[in-house]
Amino acid sequence: MIETLPALAAADPWFARRGRHVDADFVIGVGAQDWLVRVREGRVERVERGPFLGRNWAFAIRGGSDAWHDFWQPVPPPRRQDILGLVRHRLVTIEGDLRPFFANLLWFKALLELPRGKGDRA
Repeated sequence: MIETLPALAAADPWFARRGRHVDADFVIGVGAQDWLVRVREGRVERVERGPFLGRNWAFAIRGGSDAWHDFWQPVPPPRRQDILGLVRHRLVTIEGDLRPFFANLLWFKALLELPRGKGDRA
């Protein structure tokens, strides 16, 4: 799922337009597996599968496989449809420098929802 983020984001011009000031390297943790996502000027340049030794990243979003599976359903179950809902119910944690995440919250939320396959934004 996560390895498809560059192609999914590239297919939707909203990401480059809305995220033109987003530059961040961040980690998505699904169970024991980490993925490093590199974003430059609102474009997802690369997704790398971990483990990572000595790699820099701004923040990490980590959760169990079940939480992510529910989150990426086309219609997620209650309390699993929003990344901050997952955090609130302690199914996912966010750690590190949260400034880039919260400064571009709408962009990151939309990016993380892409694997649901809901289509383009206007």
